[in-house]
Amino acid sequence: LGLMVSGLSAGGLLARTVSGALGHWLGWRGMFTVAAGIDVLVLLAIFAQMPRSEVFITLRYGELLRSLWQLLNDHPSLWRSSLCGGLLFGALNVFWGAMAGLLAQPPYGYSALQSGLIGLSAVVGIACASTLGRWTRRHSLHLCIIGAGAMLVAFIALGFASAAAWMPLVLLAATFIDLGNRANQLAHQTRVLAMQPDAVSRLNTVFMTVYFIGGALGSSFGAAAAGHFGWPGMATAGALLAIVGGLCSVRFFRGASVDFSQA
Repeated sequence: LGLMVSGLSAGGLLARTVSGALGHWLGWRGMFTVAAGIDVLVLLAIFAQMPRSEVFITLRYGELLRSLWQLLNDHPSLWRSSLCGGLLFGALNVFWGAMAGLLAQPPYGYSALQSGLIGLSAVVGIACASTLGRWTRRHSLHLCIIGAGAMLVAFIALGFASAAAWMPLVLLAATFIDLGNRANQLAHQTRVLAMQPDAVSRLNTVFMTVYFIGGALGSSFGAAAAGHFGWPGMATAGALLAIVGGLCSVRFFRGASVDFSQA
């Protein structure tokens, strides 16, 4: 799972940096046109290279989708872990949803290209993902607490970013926000996938759906807070999500146990 998250994060890292460059040279319409073309290439690669997996259940697609609700009923911790993951991913996207707009304003005055380069800060998280994955089985709760705490400290630091006008502070905060979210995701997703070994794909569907809904809402929340209150608004929005996600993680992890040997 750590390796998978490394790949996912590498794509996100590349997207932030490349989209900043394309947006600078081609404008936002050109950037989305290139992104659509890349999606077509990925679709073709999936058809050509994706290995076929053995099917163990005979449910039709509609029945599979309806069975997701049954999984939520059978495993209350599925919803809880998904919610925690979504809250911390939302906190991450509070930063990334507002960062480019804030850096375009004084005292920074960054272009889209310069803002996109900040995505390179995620290389630390990519390098650490496999190690975090190995720690997850024994230290899930601690990883959640440390991850949420790291994000909270980073957002507090970002509250002073406008007054300080010190780019290393922004880069350091971006690095810890990414690390904190990565630790949280690995801990909760590993826990979810261990709940029912014969339904791993469906469990992952529920988790990732809630996870990305949280990310989308976080982007909107961060952009709105930054638009009205600048750096302090963005920092406050991210800190609130980090606090709520961290407290929920502590509450849910202590309230249930999972056999990780099945993951």
